[in-house]
Amino acid sequence: MSYVAIASGIKTLMLTIPAIKIVYDYEPKELASEDLNGGYPAATISALSHANDFHDLAGNARTFAFVVRLYYPTSDTREADAEYTLRSVMGSIITTLEYDVTLGGSCEWAKPTEASWSFQEREIPLRAVDLTIECQKRTLR
Repeated sequence: MSYVAIASGIKTLMLTIPAIKIVYDYEPKELASEDLNGGYPAATISALSHANDFHDLAGNARTFAFVVRLYYPTSDTREADAEYTLRSVMGSIITTLEYDVTLGGSCEWAKPTEASWSFQEREIPLRAVDLTIECQKRTLR
């Protein structure tokens, strides 16, 4: 249940950022064709991993990791736009996460831990950034 609740909390948070044009709570094989005309930056949310640690006799501390991936086209003369836009949106995501560390109550805390930047070829050439978010949740036995 925690994977579902945390993913939902992350999606709800992403939807509050006006610069993000579309949010998927999965990694689609193809970004929707209507996204090619103004649906960027697009965000996807994917589960990455989880780990359990002993907390006390009543429960464990479970750490979940999710990846939020942002896409922006680099075709034609948009390379500078892609860099500027993604940097700006990443700043907004980090600030928003730091403001709502419980993701609307879906976990005890969430923090953006690292990001990696890349260029990708999907339907069109894209600049992408992957932000790893770790979420801690205490689970009862």
